[in-house]
Amino acid sequence: MSSKPILSIAILNLMPTKEATATQLASLLSQNNLFKVEITLLYPKTHYQAKAIPDDLQENYLTFDDVRDQLFDGFIITGAPVEQLPFEHVDYWLELKTIFTYLKATHTHSLFICWGAQAALYEYYQIPKIHLPTKLVGIFQHRFCVTEHWLANTTKTDFHAPHSRNTTVDSCLVSQHPELIPVAQSDAAGLYLATNYNGLETYVFGHPEYATETLEKEYLRDVQILTKPILPLYYFPGNNPLNTPINTWNEHGKNLFKNWMEFIRTKKLN
Repeated sequence: MSSKPILSIAILNLMPTKEATATQLASLLSQNNLFKVEITLLYPKTHYQAKAIPDDLQENYLTFDDVRDQLFDGFIITGAPVEQLPFEHVDYWLELKTIFTYLKATHTHSLFICWGAQAALYEYYQIPKIHLPTKLVGIFQHRFCVTEHWLANTTKTDFHAPHSRNTTVDSCLVSQHPELIPVAQSDAAGLYLATNYNGLETYVFGHPEYATETLEKEYLRDVQILTKPILPLYYFPGNNPLNTPINTWNEHGKNLFKNWMEFIRTKKLN
């Protein structure tokens, strides 16, 4: 009996909820029985130049400097709570630019999530982010723009996915760019999925990795710190935060990551 093929995946975790994010992504990466996934967790070194590095990062994470001479089958860059800042004002922006250069030079399959997707689009194609008048947060319905695409390898043309962001990108700039392919979008939330033409870059402008309770925790946090917190749309049954949310996006998240890993594996064999 042959052993499962191994995929090495690095995750640059920029989220404030690092433990939860790492767990969510690891769950999606490991749910496919066709592969054995080896995960390397990374954190932005320059973000901690003037403050103590948390114990969890010291014990379970590496920096890009530690792995820059290695090759990975896949590389994930998460969202980050810095979208209100210009990219150049983010304290680890130069470090991130170095990583973007590495990913291009090594032809590494990359999956960029939310702010990570906006940052990569800006760095690679000079497509800017756009500030929204109010926060876009909730569970929105999407549809595939193209059917003959490896990310659209599913029996369903419509699906739900979470969003939680204050910025967006102009979908027209993406669709008009000769190197980019819009893959899925939402009438309410805008562009959700895109790739470049060779499939090495995958852009996800939502949060398919979110657990059922993630948006609820974000909302309860905002209730404590904001005068007018935004209630996530189509998330709480009856739009009542006293009701328990129902996960309508888990199947999509699993399918998205399965298709991404199978695409990587196919290219690795060729």
